[in-house]
Amino acid sequence: MKKLIIFILGLLILSLGCSPIYYSPNAQNVPLISAKGEKNISVNAGSSNANNLFNSVSVLDLQGSYGITNRLAIQLNAGFFNVSKNERGGGGNGKLFETAIGYYVPVNEHFLFETYALFGFGNFNNIVSGPASNTINENISGSLMRYGIQPDFGYKSKDISVAVSTRLLKLNYFDISGNLTYEGENQVDYLTQNSSYLLFEPALTLRAGWQAFKIQLQLGNSYNLTNVSFRQGKTFFIAGFHLNF
Repeated sequence: MKKLIIFILGLLILSLGCSPIYYSPNAQNVPLISAKGEKNISVNAGSSNANNLFNSVSVLDLQGSYGITNRLAIQLNAGFFNVSKNERGGGGNGKLFETAIGYYVPVNEHFLFETYALFGFGNFNNIVSGPASNTINENISGSLMRYGIQPDFGYKSKDISVAVSTRLLKLNYFDISGNLTYEGENQVDYLTQNSSYLLFEPALTLRAGWQAFKIQLQLGNSYNLTNVSFRQGKTFFIAGFHLNF
């Protein structure tokens, strides 16, 4: 009986761990700009859980921002995603490049409000192997476009910064190709016919250190308002460093 339970659990883990992932949230760029000419650079690494306990996506984020006037700022962001290959050869990767323009206003000496209009594009690739896939190493890949708004409100001092932010995003897929059938459904047809999603992504950002250099932590979640069962990264956590000069 014990061997049977272990065997069933093993099959379950293999099945869940090899499911495709079509989207994972990147870190939110929350610079808390307070003056013209202010520059920020962040480098972060982290992960998001996708679909189940056994499936996660690692991410590396590069972010920059600049105050171009006393009220306007711009951003440039890049995210690189990876799902490590398993023993059967399944895995995946993706990229997202994003630009943003926004409005910022200091509320008082320490509190600030910002809001940004975001536009990004990228791609994804999945190689799936396991019991849920009809054959070993079936694949699916495609391109995506993501746009929306990101308001944030935060506290900023020389030593610490704390901010709450959220993204409201439209996510669109195109140029889908591959041969993946998962759980009896052709995934290329599925993603082609269901190519548009609305996302809500709140986050909390904490920074501590010195005025020019701080350690940064961020915790957030991606809610798919169109399809709660969509195969994507959800809760995300990142850690890194933030430069202000």
